[in-house]
Amino acid sequence: MGQKTENNNMKTLTTSILVCAAFLLVLTTASKAMGNISISEKGQISGRVTDASGGIALESASVDLYNCSGVKLVAGTLTNNKGEFTLTMIEPGEFYLEISMQGYSAFRIKNINIKKEGVKTDVGEIQLNRVSKKNARLTARNNFQVAECDLALNNKH
Repeated sequence: MGQKTENNNMKTLTTSILVCAAFLLVLTTASKAMGNISISEKGQISGRVTDASGGIALESASVDLYNCSGVKLVAGTLTNNKGEFTLTMIEPGEFYLEISMQGYSAFRIKNINIKKEGVKTDVGEIQLNRVSKKNARLTARNNFQVAECDLALNNKH
């Protein structure tokens, strides 16, 4: 009876090893199918959003990253309670960033280049200007007055 138990344990162990090997093979194949850019090669964009008149951090400002043509929203987030944001896992390419918040004029940063070598881009402090009360009720993005600037920073690694 001890021999049968030992054979069953060996069969169970062998089966477990084969299942683990098959799982690793599937995982490796899936990661290759997803693209050959590793996590470390993808870019990151960060910054801080404040009120232009008082320098107060703006919480929950919308930060959207678009491809250069403006057709596709690539990534988006909201600022935290310190007005900070970080967009991660950005594929290499050219983009622009649009920051908006109800009651403020939107702000656009053009010519953001993410290169393949894992660039971390800090766009610094972005100051949003309040809009007058009569314009504060506008909700459609196309109705916002947008201030623009070109990114004039060297990318940091």
